[in-house]
Amino acid sequence: MMVPRRDVELLVSAVRQAEMMDAFLRQLPHEETVVDFRGVPFDDYPTAIIAGLNWLDHCAFLAGVDPDKFRRTGRDFRHFVVLAQQWWAIENAGPRCYEMLANRQVPPLMFYLMWQSYTRLAKEIAIAAIYGSSLDRATEQQRQYFRTTLSSQPNQMQAALSTLTETTARLKSASDPDDLVRSYACEPRPASAPFGCRCS
Repeated sequence: MMVPRRDVELLVSAVRQAEMMDAFLRQLPHEETVVDFRGVPFDDYPTAIIAGLNWLDHCAFLAGVDPDKFRRTGRDFRHFVVLAQQWWAIENAGPRCYEMLANRQVPPLMFYLMWQSYTRLAKEIAIAAIYGSSLDRATEQQRQYFRTTLSSQPNQMQAALSTLTETTARLKSASDPDDLVRSYACEPRPASAPFGCRCS
């Protein structure tokens, strides 16, 4: 959003994808999270996309995300762009793109590639911040906590376990950062609870 002289068609227009992906792949990788813009969209978008991935990598490190889940992000993203570039080189890629959009599918537009990568990293950060590095292990601990503390209140225990299962499933299936915000509002928990918040 901070890129000057925005040319959003570079990210979302079927007819501009080949040139945008070429520009991205020409961009040398960098480690910056804050960048200076030149006012040339073909230079600024790739620079900003990489800086955004770097920033999320930094946040993932601070949140304690398993390094295996984020340290190859930049390289993996370049690989996705190469695959998308091949998709766009196939005949009738433009019409196929519009058909996919009409059917609520996700064609390999640069915007979607970027958004999916950002969301995947944001999801790992949210999981680490809420549950620790292992969602499955933390969820099982939470289940044990509910079974122990609510054993004399079977209805409340069942409701808490159902909510936990639903919340965990929504977190795993999140495909957009807004999904994380909508699904995981945190409320204070008693100090005796194994986690600092209860997600609902």
